[in-house]
Amino acid sequence: MRAAVYPRRRLAVVAVTVVAVAALLLVGVWSPWSAAATPAGVATAPIEVVIAPGDTVWDLAHAHAPAGQSPRIYVARILAVNDVDATALAPGTVLRLP
Repeated sequence: MRAAVYPRRRLAVVAVTVVAVAALLLVGVWSPWSAAATPAGVATAPIEVVIAPGDTVWDLAHAHAPAGQSPRIYVARILAVNDVDATALAPGTVLRLP
């Protein structure tokens, strides 16, 4: 009689696990903290900026760096994404900001 109890317990554990995983996935999809939920007005695509006379990459990094990210790291990301040297920027150059 005990031999028949173990398959039922195993089935119950599997069923509970499947339901728990499905619930976590659904909460993750509809959670306000999920990556898919972006506040209105927040751009998700790279921003293009035209360099004006006197602009520096450092100024752009201070103005557009994501919250909590060091401007120094953001400067490196800008230069890497655009494959440019900071000293070679000229007015009229278009930079994509990640």
